[in-house]
This record gives sequence, structure tokens and C-alpha cells, in this order.
Amino acid sequence: MKICAFCGSPGGNVEHIIAQWLIERMNAKDYPVVVGHRNAHSLKSRPAHGLKSYTTKAVCDECNNGWMSKLEVWFQHRMGMLVEPAWPKLACEILRLALPEKEMLAKWALKTVIMMDTNSMMENVVDGATARALYEGRIAEGLVVEVAQIHEKAVGGVLSHGFWVRNGGNSPQWQVHEGKMAFKAVIQLNHLAIRVFRAPGAHPSYYGPNGRLPLRCYPESQKPDDVDFRFHDLWEFDRVLELET
Repeated sequence: MKICAFCGSPGGNVEHIIAQWLIERMNAKDYPVVVGHRNAHSLKSRPAHGLKSYTTKAVCDECNNGWMSKLEVWFQHRMGMLVEPAWPKLACEILRLALPEKEMLAKWALKTVIMMDTNSMMENVVDGATARALYEGRIAEGLVVEVAQIHEKAVGGVLSHGFWVRNGGNSPQWQVHEGKMAFKAVIQLNHLAIRVFRAPGAHPSYYGPNGRLPLRCYPESQKPDDVDFRFHDLWEFDRVLELET
């Protein structure tokens, strides 16, 4: 039997990883979703399939209809306009109003990543302690959440244990944390992309094209008007992040 990824109780409750309200608001009922895993040399992904069949049973009824549901209500209320087919002209204003509640955004994003992780192609990327902390209302130390506006509309995500890492002045090399406490995930919902990552002992650095950078939302938040967070596609946004040790 599946167990709940958060509290460890018996699972079996069917959860849409991309919530049904999101599917409706994205106008993506028949849109194919692609989820993949990146390593040093390639990106492996499953064949695209419909969002309605993108589900998991690794959650219990109490979690699904309790604190997880409250996070969905918050995200729909504060961020819902950003997932619609057309990127809103008032996007910076929407973010400016949402970011004072940055902990809610971080919890929603991490919850969604963990649900993606339960229906993935490899061993879980997010460790159990991080998921348990979220269930207890805490955000794991060192978690970072960033957003971007993506020009090419799509729905999908990438999960990974690895990062491109610069050691001193050397060229970046692909590295995986020995204890697998580090992870990175990117979710794209139409033109909105959200990155969640945790990298103990490393410092994030960014090499964005033409000065474009992700908008940091958690643990500190930037002013949306101060950052050009536009990227061409998910892969450009993903690659802009490197670590320094």
C-alpha cells in the first residue's frame, strides 16, 4: 500500500499533482504534461500525457483535504492570474501583493514538487525529512524559491539531485550532494515558472542572459519591478542557476 509522503499514514487518496482548478484556469484540459529528470549529460523524460491522468496515491485523505487544500486555496487566490494562458500586464503588482506571504508560496511550491516526486522516473529527489517538516508546518532550512516569466508557454517540470557547481575559478562541473540532501525542481504552468532548490553548504550564483535573473521569493523576497525575470524557455531558466563552493 502507498503511504503518505508527508505524515507516513496509509495513503491511497488520489491527488491531482496539478490541481484541477489549475488545469481549468490554465485552459489546459487536453494539454500534454512532460516531467523529466536532468543529469550531467542529458534530460530524460516520460512521453507526454494528459494533465487529468497526472496523479499520485502517495497522500492520505487528512493531508490532501486539510493543510494541502488550504495551500491550494491560497495559491489560487494570490497567484492564479499568473497561470492563465496570457501573462497579465499587472504581473508585478500581483507578485508584490503575494510576496508578503512568501512562506505560503514556498510551502505550496514544495508541496507540489513532493507530489511530482512521488510520480517520477527515479528514486525520490526530496528527502523524507523535508517532507515531514512541511507536514509539521515548517520549511526546511536552506530552501530557496524563485519565479520567472517564460516566453514559450508549456506545462511540465524537471527534478534533479544535481547542480552545475563552480569550485574556485574552475569551469562548472555537474555534482550531486553525497548525502542527497540537495535537490532542485522547476515547475512550469503556462508562462509562470517556479524553482525550488536546497543546496546545503553551497552558495547560489546566476549567469543570466542579458542581465536577466530569477525573482527571489523565499527566504528573502525581491521587488518584482527591480528584476528582469523573463526567460525564453524552461531550460534557459533552469540553466541560469549554478552553485559555488
